[in-house]
Amino acid sequence: MRGLRARLGVWAKRRQGPDGEQLRLHSGRIYILPNAQGIAFGFLLLAMLVGAMNYNNSLGLAVTFLMTGVGLVAMHHCQRNLSGLSIRYGGDQPAFVGQKAVFRITLINDSSAPRFGLTLKRDEQVSKTLHLEPGEHATLTLEVDAVKRGHLALDRFRLYTTFPLGLFHCWAWIHPQWQTIAYPRPAPPGSSPPPQHSDTGGAHDDSQGDADFAGLRTYRSGDSPRHIAWKAYARGQEMLVKQYTGTDVTSHWFDFDSLKQMDLETRLSQLSRWVVDANLQGNAWGLRLPAETIEPDLGPAHRNRCLTALALI
Repeated sequence: MRGLRARLGVWAKRRQGPDGEQLRLHSGRIYILPNAQGIAFGFLLLAMLVGAMNYNNSLGLAVTFLMTGVGLVAMHHCQRNLSGLSIRYGGDQPAFVGQKAVFRITLINDSSAPRFGLTLKRDEQVSKTLHLEPGEHATLTLEVDAVKRGHLALDRFRLYTTFPLGLFHCWAWIHPQWQTIAYPRPAPPGSSPPPQHSDTGGAHDDSQGDADFAGLRTYRSGDSPRHIAWKAYARGQEMLVKQYTGTDVTSHWFDFDSLKQMDLETRLSQLSRWVVDANLQGNAWGLRLPAETIEPDLGPAHRNRCLTALALI
């Protein structure tokens, strides 16, 4: 069955083509089949029909035809539950090798009818089930194993429902072009880079020492929100950052060429460890790579930029 599903998925992708960041489901890409309960229901109807005809029981025939009509109506509503639903890329969360990256998928119901029992599935992983009222939207998540560093794609998943009676399985294949980054796995703690001391002009945690206010400068990506001049920003000025003097903090240069005794993956793991530790300790750091040099800075944005550069080397 797994091989059959894989071949069907390849056929569906060839038939539909890749999907963008937002799409709207139409009836041509929605598939529906009876599930185990639906097959059992069909055999029950067949048995009722044979019994009613054998005994010439009009009431039995009426009940059989009534239940058949209920099944057909259920099939129609199951397919209608997905038709017209919009799907949008909701962002992602990168991960280190060996962890799971998270992709967020937003389902949008811009029709006048509610949607029930919507679930995402990728391989054996199943998301939670949600219901959407008219005009409502909600976000579900899927996880992808980060097996190796670099670009990590969510290549295929499906959206399905068994509403209203659980007799039919209705689904749509989604083939997105969404990617995130798998960072190199950090090496075990232990090896520390040689520190350099430099004045970062206030890019530190001033709760760790005394400092004198020296003025304001333009905001740069990675600056701590604690140092932003919020009062000036509220008055309509540009975003400025408070600077301090006499606040030397430890900064580092992480040099790819300084680890020549290691192979490539071990070097990247060690550099990744240093970046993670420096970020946790609040130290500034820069990164020297063969094709790129990232100047010293600090903050989450700087951390992600450095780890991305290591992942894509």
